Amino acid sequence: MLSIRSRSTRLMAGGLLSAGLLAGGAIGATAASAAAPAHPATVAAATTAHAISIKAVPTTVTAGNEATFVGHASGMKQGDVVTLEHQVNGTWQPVTQSGKNVSTTLNSSLNYSIHTKPTMKGMQLYRVAVGNETSAAVNITVN
Repeated sequence: MLSIRSRSTRLMAGGLLSAGLLAGGAIGATAASAAAPAHPATVAAATTAHAISIKAVPTTVTAGNEATFVGHASGMKQGDVVTLEHQVNGTWQPVTQSGKNVSTTLNSSLNYSIHTKPTMKGMQLYRVAVGNETSAAVNITVN
């Protein structure tokens, strides 16, 4: 048989334990809601990755013959301008032909294909740029 005093102690301990669990859950819920962003769309836009791939076909060409660069972009939109660049004395410069930059636009699948006829012999580094984003560099050998 339990005395009144031991029953009271059990009830108070159980009540305090329940209150503690409820308060802990409330604190966790408050912390989770405080960490949640006010505008989820803003966060999604800020974390959208931009990337551009590039592949040279063929990787060896004769000077004056056509080299093609193909690739895919993500985080960009159809119609964005893709500009071919090459490295000259350590500096990236747009490739020009007939006084104009060699460029194209992204198609509806965000793919591109761009052509040039390199004349500078030796190993050449090329990349593409869309706005401020650039691809990795690829080498082609011009004989």
